Amino acid sequence: MGHDAREMPFFFQKPADAVVVCSNSITKENNTNIIPYPTMTNNLHYEAELIVAIWKDGLHIPVESAMDHVYM
Repeated sequence: MGHDAREMPFFFQKPADAVVVCSNSITKENNTNIIPYPTMTNNLHYEAELIVAIWKDGLHIPVESAMDHVYM
């Protein structure tokens, strides 16, 4: 977001009620999602998270059985 100085890493919490559900607005001309936000907002930044949930313990797992350890 334009900030070059490195800061020490930090941890933060994202509670379940922070999730914003998008509604689809699909027409022949476009396929967009509508994100509700306050109307006075001038600069909206969004964030997406990718989560891989580990299902069971493992050590030195062969590549072919790695997905057995991922929750689906």
